[in-house]
Amino acid sequence: MLATYPMDLVRGRITVQTDKCSTQYRGIAHALTTVLCEEGQHALYKGWLPSVIGVIPYVRLNFEVYESLKDYLVNQDHPG
Repeated sequence: MLATYPMDLVRGRITVQTDKCSTQYRGIAHALTTVLCEEGQHALYKGWLPSVIGVIPYVRLNFEVYESLKDYLVNQDHPG
C-alpha cells in the first residue's frame, strides 16, 4: 500500500473531478505533479493509515477463508 497509495489518490482525484473543480487534471502525470507542487509530498499519503487499518481485517479474513477451504478440500474423501 505504501507504493500504490499515491496512485490510488491520483486515480480518485481524476475520477471525481468535474467542470466546476478549480484544478482540471489532464492525466495521471499531470495530477501527480500538481498534487506534489501544490500540496507537497505529505498530500500523497493523507488517509494512508486509516486505509491500512481498514485493510488488515480484510486480509486476515481472506487468508482464513482460503486456508479453511483448502483444508476442507484436501481432507475431503474423493471417490476412486
